[in-house]
Amino acid sequence: MSPLPYCSNLLPALAALVSPMLAPPAPAHADDWRPTVDAGLLLARPTALATGLSTGVSAGGALDVPSTPLFLSTRLGWSTATEYTLTRAVTQSDLRLRLGGGVQAAFGPGRIGLRVQGGGTLVHESSARDQADRAGLTGSDAVRTSWTLAPAWEAQATISLRLVGDFGLSLALGPGAVRVAGAAKPTFAGELGVAWLP
Repeated sequence: MSPLPYCSNLLPALAALVSPMLAPPAPAHADDWRPTVDAGLLLARPTALATGLSTGVSAGGALDVPSTPLFLSTRLGWSTATEYTLTRAVTQSDLRLRLGGGVQAAFGPGRIGLRVQGGGTLVHESSARDQADRAGLTGSDAVRTSWTLAPAWEAQATISLRLVGDFGLSLALGPGAVRVAGAAKPTFAGELGVAWLP
């Protein structure tokens, strides 16, 4: 007997099972203060190091302004990078706090937007002397540490996409600037994570 009749009966059953899990189109504007939350991977240019890539994690949330395309946002991130010289290994950890907002538009089961945010980056730098033990160095001669608080801002394109129910993926990337040692330095950051999108 041909398996086609069984396939024709199986496909509608699978469609009926999967369709409730698929995300519906996002509404153009929320009627109330709708929250979204995401967390994931952070890639950025180090705040104070001249080269390298700072990698870490970030998390944040946004709040849609009712009946408008506007939203408010807050984000927290941590990343680290290491740069090597002839005599030292310099490790820099960045703790980033950002507040901001933006504008967004619905497209299918997701949203696309532009986010502008500002805040501060707390930079911890550790500079370790190579072969300090062999040279008999201790204390600050072996390892030097410092803390710096740097003001920063960013403008990022954002994309969120529902995949299953209220859960999906979020992506944000764009340029920015940070003020270090009295001078502005261009930066770039990207974030990719899992999002809750009610």
